[in-house]
Amino acid sequence: MEIKEASEKHIPEITKLWMEFMYFNAEIEPFDTSGDNVLTQVETHLRNKIRSDDSLVLVSLDDQNVVGYSISQITRMPPFSRGKNIGVIYDMAVTASHRRKGIGKEMLDRIKAWFKERDIKRIEISVVTKNTIGNSFWREQGFQDYEQILYIEN
Repeated sequence: MEIKEASEKHIPEITKLWMEFMYFNAEIEPFDTSGDNVLTQVETHLRNKIRSDDSLVLVSLDDQNVVGYSISQITRMPPFSRGKNIGVIYDMAVTASHRRKGIGKEMLDRIKAWFKERDIKRIEISVVTKNTIGNSFWREQGFQDYEQILYIEN
């Protein structure tokens, strides 16, 4: 297994894994469904993140096949905020057949090192409340509750 920074050649496989991740989330929370032209939008989003100095896109490769990916970014806090810039992990997904093999932890270690090199001390992630697999993983890695998002559908 190899974890490395993604390049544009990885975009088609990351997009495929992103769809698996979205279907997984949609089963847990139906709000997480995709609209029209989503694949083109995901590819553009990935391309922009891969090119950005403030983003880190990692892939986990098994025999050159993408079996996991993550997207992390430095978020600039507004000047009136007491907080400093933070690191945000937007996505981390490992294909079902490769879960529980340490891939997520290894990607997280790389993400934490990348943020540390950029003097980012706080890392945040949002996890769907009903996603017991994701919540269990993140809590095992030391993440804890910060805020709760409430919603209403109108």
